[in-house]
Amino acid sequence: MKIFRTAAILLVAVISAAATYENIASQGTATQIDDWDNRCTAEKAIDGDRTGVALAFTMQHTKSKGPAAWWKLTFPKPVYIDHMIIWPRTDCCCYRFGGMTVKLDDRLVSTLTYAGRC
Repeated sequence: MKIFRTAAILLVAVISAAATYENIASQGTATQIDDWDNRCTAEKAIDGDRTGVALAFTMQHTKSKGPAAWWKLTFPKPVYIDHMIIWPRTDCCCYRFGGMTVKLDDRLVSTLTYAGRC
C-alpha cells in the first residue's frame, strides 16, 4: 500500500470481521521517502495516536513535498482490507491532502480532494 503526495497523515487500515473492525495497520511496516524530523517517522502513522499535531510529534511527516513525497505500509503476508481511514493533521495544513493518491498493490484506489476546510 502506498500513499503518495502525503503531508502528515495517520492511517488506520481495517479488516472486516462481521460487524466489527480490527485495526491491522500496526501489523505492517511503515516507510516513507524521508523524515521531516527524527521524531516524525513513518511508524507514527500506524501507532494509533490520532492527535495529529506537528509540534507534539504525534504524526508522521515527510521532508519531501508534492508528488515526490510518499509513505508506504507493507504487510508481511497478504491481508484483506475492507476499508481504510486516513486521519489528517489537526493543527493545520489539511489542504495538502488535495491530489494525494492512495494505491493498493500499486493500483490507484483513490485520489483525495481538498474540501476547503479542515
